[in-house]
Amino acid sequence: MIHALTNGGLYACLSILIGASILSLSDEKLAHRKKTWTLVTLTVPVLALFPIIELSVMLQGYRDGSFLSSLIHVVTQLKGGQAWLLLFSLSVLHVVLLNTVKSPKIVYSFSLLFIVGMILTQSITGHSASTNSLQGALFHTIHFIAVGVWSGILLVVSFFSDREHRWESFVNWFTKVAIGCMVWIMLTGVAMSLLLSESIVGSWMLSYGQALLVKHLLFIVLLLFAFVNGFLMKRLVAEDPDFSPKRWWKAESILVVFVYTITGYMTEQETPHNIAQTLEQQEPSVLFRLFTTVDGVGPLTLAPNLISVASLALSFIFLLFTGVMIKRNSLAGTFFISAMVVWCLYLGLMSSVSLS
Repeated sequence: MIHALTNGGLYACLSILIGASILSLSDEKLAHRKKTWTLVTLTVPVLALFPIIELSVMLQGYRDGSFLSSLIHVVTQLKGGQAWLLLFSLSVLHVVLLNTVKSPKIVYSFSLLFIVGMILTQSITGHSASTNSLQGALFHTIHFIAVGVWSGILLVVSFFSDREHRWESFVNWFTKVAIGCMVWIMLTGVAMSLLLSESIVGSWMLSYGQALLVKHLLFIVLLLFAFVNGFLMKRLVAEDPDFSPKRWWKAESILVVFVYTITGYMTEQETPHNIAQTLEQQEPSVLFRLFTTVDGVGPLTLAPNLISVASLALSFIFLLFTGVMIKRNSLAGTFFISAMVVWCLYLGLMSSVSLS
């Protein structure tokens, strides 16, 4: 669980830095919040250090010498440790940049380059790179940048901006940016899933596959909130300049952080590139055993039945009710109905799994 929180926090911090750098190029108030961005930057290597410490503790049981010697061995001899050293160096350089250069245009232009460098250090040690080094790292980097631009801007305007009204020009601009990012997120997400998964349905037997399924279902809810915040809010801010959509943006931001946490959990799980071999070393996922009637291990397929069809139909009905909640401007109601959409979709898919 600690890895889910620390890795999720790491992704959120990198996204905030991307969003802050983009917005600070034109927003003077955000550009002067250098102490805030410095603190977020320093948090990045701290959060990334947890897997390094854990690996050092594990290695300590197989080596002579102190924990410090094991830690030094990890950060100097192993790929993950070397990537952390590079991440740490880029973070320090970013802090120096923020606190020495006065021109916002120069600071935040170079800031974006340093943050892309930080993302690259995470990409070269990720699952995609380990499975298909160059292509995997490239897909992961593009995916993360697209997610970071969209969610980072969202997180910054939701929690770090003092602005409360006259959002029309921003909403018009951000809607276009978000659409472009969503396209890249979906394309690279599908590409990475195909790279990492021997079988999409078969991967659901593993904890990684279960987390990926829940992440994809939550992405559907995120798309719903993106539609609300992009198109419906665009109409509302045009009709009323004093209307603030930050309440709905904060709700979408909370969903984003939750997705980051799931992604953080996935980074510590075995990927489904060889499902049979993985299942020789571990049991199928608890959720898979709980929500399917599959007895045994083998290739899986989707075979719709009464329960699965009924569940999927209920998800569609709940999806229609989200429109009612949105019209009532009920954030809590929208969250609850969206959760029911995810639950019914999940139940419908899992109940239709069978051995092929």
